[in-house]
Amino acid sequence: MKQTKMRFLTLALALLFTLPALAAPPKYTYKTIQLSAQGTTTYGINDIGTVSGFYTDSSNIQHGYMIAGGKTTVLNVPGAQFTECFGINNLGQITGFYNTAQSVAVGFIYTNGNFTDVSVPGSSGTIAYGINDAGQVVGQFNDQVGTHGFLFNGSTYQTYDVPGASTSIAIGVNLAGQITFQWYDSSGFLHSSLYNGSTYHELRAPGAVTTGVHAINNQGRMGLFYTDAAGVEHGAILSGSIYTTLDDPAGTATSVDSVNSKNQVTGNFIPIGSTIRQGFRGLPQ
Repeated sequence: MKQTKMRFLTLALALLFTLPALAAPPKYTYKTIQLSAQGTTTYGINDIGTVSGFYTDSSNIQHGYMIAGGKTTVLNVPGAQFTECFGINNLGQITGFYNTAQSVAVGFIYTNGNFTDVSVPGSSGTIAYGINDAGQVVGQFNDQVGTHGFLFNGSTYQTYDVPGASTSIAIGVNLAGQITFQWYDSSGFLHSSLYNGSTYHELRAPGAVTTGVHAINNQGRMGLFYTDAAGVEHGAILSGSIYTTLDDPAGTATSVDSVNSKNQVTGNFIPIGSTIRQGFRGLPQ
């Protein structure tokens, strides 16, 4: 199973609806993370600044990695065709998925050198995207009906289908139990929503044609990307009802994938003069 590409109108907090707004871009210092000329995705960042993601080598094989204290550690599930890492929590646990020798996608939790499978029973493939500090995992799985979101609490799996969606993908989860979703309608159009435990609230950046939400932190801030009317992709942080655009000045097509409690961000972009995405880490000035 191929990884689903992770790329409108209210956010409700405490059940109060406010109109979305677009804030002026803040000042950030960006550092490119390029582990391979073939592409790097820098997805997760926790509160101590440990980063998780994956890169593609010259043989077109994906490898997971984490960067902690300036040291890069490659993370490969033993015997897998490839490994991709996504979210990371404040305990240093990392989620992702790997492909078996039979080309079946299996999600995992990585903890202190050990990989534990996350696989929805009866599914034909599972991908784990996000993990909170309680160890709850969200992601997607496929069955004969289609693609669904899930939450794994360590012992049981709960299925989520966004109302009106033909495909639902759970991307991020925080300690409050808020879950971010990307979903597709019957026309194949991308939408995003925040689930607060009882209600799905659709998310859309002001002026955006599409909005793709990613991880959510414990303060409720979310990383995302949106495309404007000209088809240009921008990264952003959503805090409350405020969308703040973050575009890496070293390139184009920025996507913000994660934001920690210190407003440090990770994501990916296309460097100037290239067509291949590389990762970045952004530090607020």
